[in-house]
Amino acid sequence: MGFSWVFLTRLYKITPSVPKFLTSQLSTQNVDYSPIAKVRVVSQTNSITLSRLERRGDPRRAVKVADGLSEMYLDPTQIWEHEDMTEDDVLGQNSNPSILAISGVSDVISSKEYARARKMMVLKQRISARLEKMYADLVSSGQITYSDGGNVFTSAFVAPTNYTLATTTKIVSDLEDMILNMKAAGFIPAFIIVSPSVARALWDNTQFNKAVDKMTFNLAQMNQTASNIAYGQLLASIVNLPPIYVYDGQYVDDNGAVQHFFNDKMIIVSKDAIGTGYGAFVNFNIDISGNPIMGDVFSWEDKPEDGHALYLNVTSRPLPYIVNSNGLKIYNVTIS
Repeated sequence: MGFSWVFLTRLYKITPSVPKFLTSQLSTQNVDYSPIAKVRVVSQTNSITLSRLERRGDPRRAVKVADGLSEMYLDPTQIWEHEDMTEDDVLGQNSNPSILAISGVSDVISSKEYARARKMMVLKQRISARLEKMYADLVSSGQITYSDGGNVFTSAFVAPTNYTLATTTKIVSDLEDMILNMKAAGFIPAFIIVSPSVARALWDNTQFNKAVDKMTFNLAQMNQTASNIAYGQLLASIVNLPPIYVYDGQYVDDNGAVQHFFNDKMIIVSKDAIGTGYGAFVNFNIDISGNPIMGDVFSWEDKPEDGHALYLNVTSRPLPYIVNSNGLKIYNVTIS
């Protein structure tokens, strides 16, 4: 009898994995676990409005609260990968570095469980990197774009704005105006992210340097890499602005080349503007009742008929989306 999917899913969740910047910031806001395969995406474009003041005794006033709302049901992209446990993994090698030499069955079992945990860690690293890229694609493009293997779907929420950054640009003043506009729409910006090229141009900018120099800012903190968070590093803290981070998400493609998630961007993000939906999952081998399994990730084991391998499966059906376009501002930066 193998392990239950509940146990394996819990094992997946506690398996160590380096947290990613955007995932750590955005994955816990506005999360919905759908009871069906599709994810219900509700997005709004309206800003703050005021209730009307009336005299006592005046009749009630109808308010169209649905104005500016859109709703759609989308099939999230599915991630489903597995690693094989084979006879060679169990008998052909010692996977546990704490065991110097195999001396009995207990050492073989320990080596096998270590190999299982290592395979689970690799699967988790791959899925967490993919989810991070989905958030990066969303906040850098302002749209949901995905392919189900046949059809390509795109839904745009925020149109990026062009911005020119030079040494004399009043970047801090511009950022203050951008922040005030976002707050006026009812959203509190949590952070600003810039690509490495924009970060270098900011340090060449006169107003930016003066704003940082005016603060009692700890330069050691500014230079410290956030070693426990992948892709994000604090760039600067400036009065009246949210913290500014350098973001350099990247991955290695199938050809072995390093690809960056985005380039030459400056993005202002309110956490309340981003949502994440997860489609439900049904597998009669996991739950013979066929009830929907709701959650962010599921793991289980199965095997081919010949029994010569064990498949360690992990699947997830995530769909990050934009709840309100007023809480996300994207700038395509031209450096001059």
